[in-house]
Formats: sequence, C-alpha cells, structure tokens
Amino acid sequence: MDHFYRKLSVAATIAAATAIVFLAGIVYFSAQVNASLDEIVVARTELVKRWRSLNSLASLITDYNERGKGALLVMEQMVPVQDQIFNLNRDFQALAARGNVTAAFSFIEEKAPTEGGLGSVKFTLSVMGGLDDLFRFVKLVEQFKYLSVVDSVSVENGAEHATAIIQGKVFFRK
Repeated sequence: MDHFYRKLSVAATIAAATAIVFLAGIVYFSAQVNASLDEIVVARTELVKRWRSLNSLASLITDYNERGKGALLVMEQMVPVQDQIFNLNRDFQALAARGNVTAAFSFIEEKAPTEGGLGSVKFTLSVMGGLDDLFRFVKLVEQFKYLSVVDSVSVENGAEHATAIIQGKVFFRK
C-alpha cells in the first residue's frame, strides 16, 4: 500500500506542478493579451483620427475644386502682379475719360509684399471737372478693377469747375 500512496503522491505532485505551470501560463498569456488589446485600442483610435483627417482633407479638396478655384481666379484678377501696377496711370486716365473729368496721377509710396501677404502702392489723384462728374469719378475709383482703397477725398467747388484730391492704395502680389 505504501507503494500505491507513493505513486499517488508522485502523480498528485506532477498534476499540481502541471496545474501551477498551466495557471502561470494562463496568467502570463492573459497579461500579454491585455497588453495587446490596449495596443489595438490605441491603434484603432489613431486609425479613426487618421480616417477623420482624410475625410476632412477630401472635403477641403472638394470645396477647393468646387468653389476655391473660382475664388482664386477672381482674387488673381483683382490683385495684380507687381509688374501690372506700373500701368495704373493709364488705367486711371481711362477712368477719368469715362467719368468726363481730367485727372493727374502720382505714386506716393510703395510697400513690398510680406510673406504670404500683399504689397500696396499709395497714390494721389488730382481731378478737375463738374461736381457731379467728380462724385461719379470717385465711385468709379471705388469700383476699380484692382483691389483698392480710397483713404481720403477732398473736394473744392470753384466757380468754373470743381477739383478733388483723392488718396488711396492699390494692392498687389508678387
């Protein structure tokens, strides 16, 4: 009977050792699975963020193609290249002829464009004509084909004609 108990005790010890190793394996692999699950959750979150970013980019590209290109063309037409502003005198003379007034144009100051920004040219227009014609001419200058700002207008009404001094800026790009 001793022999039976000894075999039983060896078998029980082996079974217990196997169970301990098995449980240790389960704990170890459980920890590994949990760590892998955490990595999967992080990766999935990152994937969702990237997917949303790609959708936003696709939306921006679609908006640019549908609306942005046209607005860019309008902007390019309204904001001349720096070389085009040297014809401002001729452009303002054409406006003066349309407005039935006489105009003298002079550059005051030029500011170079900043990085990603616009440059500007300050100008002065001395204009002579009828008072109504002067006011029409100011409206024409405000609606000038290039992006511009009228900073000041001073009008003096004389006996034979009125005179106006118009100061403003025309913006340009590189």
